[in-house]
Amino acid sequence: MAQLYKKALQVEFFNVGYNMGEAVVALLAGKAAKSIALIGFGFDSIVESLSGFILIWRLTRHGKMSGKDEEKIERMATKFVGITFLVSVFGEA
Repeated sequence: MAQLYKKALQVEFFNVGYNMGEAVVALLAGKAAKSIALIGFGFDSIVESLSGFILIWRLTRHGKMSGKDEEKIERMATKFVGITFLVSVFGEA
């Protein structure tokens, strides 16, 4: 099971790195092209990275606390990721 958490962390670190790179490229291209769509895409990539950081935070806590505390962290992480999704949805409106 520990191996699965390690793999999940690797995937999430890659995901955050990719999204941050995507954000930089989109924001720079959007500024150069004066495209609000590309700039919005860049900001959305930043929001996706925030949810990735939350998942990294959650995964790094696994096995370091009691089951009850781990459930509490899981609920917090779920709420925070949900908030980032709402930010993303309302940001597109």
